[in-house]
Amino acid sequence: MLLEKIGSGPALPAGTQTLGVGTYVAARVYADDAAMSVTVYLRRRADGFDVIGIDRTWPGKVVAPAHAAGARRSADFRGSE
Repeated sequence: MLLEKIGSGPALPAGTQTLGVGTYVAARVYADDAAMSVTVYLRRRADGFDVIGIDRTWPGKVVAPAHAAGARRSADFRGSE
């Protein structure tokens, strides 16, 4: 569900309280620069919400490529020698 920009403050919009259990919503949080934000993903419970994910975004962000299935990360690690 995508909600309109609602302003500021820690409270979720009133419309989220009527969502069905299991519904997912996301809230983008930022201060002065919208390019530097945190998106918080929530899932509705009967008595509130659970935070199920957080994604940070900033200018120049690079996401590392996924490792091949079954690959061991420790084999790729090179400590300082």
